[in-house]
Order: sequence, then C-alpha cells, then structure tokens
Amino acid sequence: MTTLRQEAKTLLAAAGAAPVRALGQCFLVDPNIHQRLVRCFSPQAEEVVIEIGPGLGFLTRALSPHVRRVVGIERDRRAAAILAAELRAERATPRDCSHPGGNVSLVVADAMLPPLPRHGCGARFIGNLPYHIAVPLLVMLSRTGMGVGRSIFLVQLELAARLGAPPGSPARGAPSVLFQTRCRLQVLFRVGRSAFWPQPKVDSVAVEATFGECPEGSLPWSAAGHATTSAAPSPRQLDLLFDRLVRGSFTHRRKRLSNGIALAGIASRACATAALQRAELPDERPEMLSIGQFAALTLQLCEAAAPEPVR
Repeated sequence: MTTLRQEAKTLLAAAGAAPVRALGQCFLVDPNIHQRLVRCFSPQAEEVVIEIGPGLGFLTRALSPHVRRVVGIERDRRAAAILAAELRAERATPRDCSHPGGNVSLVVADAMLPPLPRHGCGARFIGNLPYHIAVPLLVMLSRTGMGVGRSIFLVQLELAARLGAPPGSPARGAPSVLFQTRCRLQVLFRVGRSAFWPQPKVDSVAVEATFGECPEGSLPWSAAGHATTSAAPSPRQLDLLFDRLVRGSFTHRRKRLSNGIALAGIASRACATAALQRAELPDERPEMLSIGQFAALTLQLCEAAAPEPVR
C-alpha cells in the first residue's frame, strides 16, 4: 500500500517539482495525525473552513467530507496545480468516493495578503503553518478580528512556546502579548518530526487557538460600556498606542521600560517614568509585564504631559 510519504514524492516528481525550502514546506504525511486534527477541530456539517497552506491536500481530504466547504489558501503555484489536478480526478470518480473533492476550492495567494480577509471573515481556520509565517499570521488573525472561534494549527514547538509565553518568561515577546490580547492558546498534542516530509529538525505541536478570548480578560477600553468623552482617545486610538507600546518596548527588550519607550519614540524618558509611577509599575524589562499592566501603562501614557500623538 502506498504511503502518503511515497505519494507526496511521486506527485512532486511527476510535476518536476520539489519541496520549496524558502516556503518552509514540510508536508504532513501521517494519516493518523490528519484524523486526530480533524477530531480536535470538531467540524460542523454546514460550516466553511479556511485551510492555510493545503499543500498536496492530505489534510484537506480528511477534512472535506465533514464540512460544507473548504477554501484552501496556497502560495505555492506548483503545489496548488497538483492539488487542483487531484481534485478534478476525484470529482470524476463515483459519488460514493470518500474524498469527492467537490466542496474544495483553491485560492493561489499569500495567506498574509488579500484575498484572505474576503474568504476568512467569520470562518474557522485549520492548517500546518510554515515556520516563517506562523507567528505573524496568528497575530494578524487575532488582532484584525478575522479569526473566529476555535481554530486548529500545527506549529513548531518553539513557536507555540513563544506565543503562549507568560510574563517573566524569556520566550515572551511582542507577538506573545499582542496574540494573547485576543486569543487563547492551548497545546493539544505533540507531533514528532517523523510525521513530516521532508523531515524538519524540530518537533511540532497541534494547538487550539480560540480567537476572541483573552486569558486575562478584555483590554479595559474594549469592554462594553467603557466610558469615553469627546476629549478622550477612542478605543481604536488606545489599541494603536497599545500595539505601538508593546512593539516598541520589545524592540529594546534589554532596556528598562522607560528607556525602551523613549528609544522607540513613544514618549520622553521623563514622561515614561511618570506614567510608570502613576500606573504603580516598576521600571523593569518588558517581558515582566502582564497584558493588564501594558494596558494600564497605555492609559497613563495618554495622560502624560508630552507623548507623541497616536498615529
């Protein structure tokens, strides 16, 4: 019996193609992991699912019989052409075929760019994410509101640790804070490197990302009923300043917050020190702060004497 590893090699060889290292292509070729991911995803018969990077379609085949439609966003034109040909062949088989492919559509595009917003609004996501896009993509989905409800992803072990890093962890960075403000991450199970072809140098984990939830609760200005006045900054302006503060602080992560804020051009060192004092926060390195503390500092910076205007 042909294994998925053999099938992947055969399909690519027939197309005169090979895994693209620049795209981080490592195809998941263990059917047991495909089925386990689908079970964790708990697909609903009437839902549309967005699959990021379907590649040769192995996970797509496991998922498509359980949902109304799968939209695959694939950047690699050669992989997309191979999958499209496989889907056409499957549609030509009898109706009792277990992988009919008739409810799968492909979009050849970079998942970090449109048309993802058009297809992704209100849909859940699934995918085996390449190393270089996993963090920016998940942060984008969480911060733009495109991510909805429970989605399932395969990411490298180290990336999951970064995204879920708590305050005080050396792995904590700007992506950790920004992602956690609007998404709860749970590690489901570990996937060994032997489940992929080509085999990566590290293990991966399946994670459940619940968009719209924050482990520490909503940012104070995002809560329903948050009082605003015509003179006060809007929630949108506070969101932008929060993002700028988090990114700027971690750009200078070896500096104490007052210095990092000044070096990032957010406020003068004196204003930053005063804001920290009003928020009753120590002047320490940014990885020590919780989301709530970054939010409190954001509000105090708005009241500082001379912060730069929010852009």
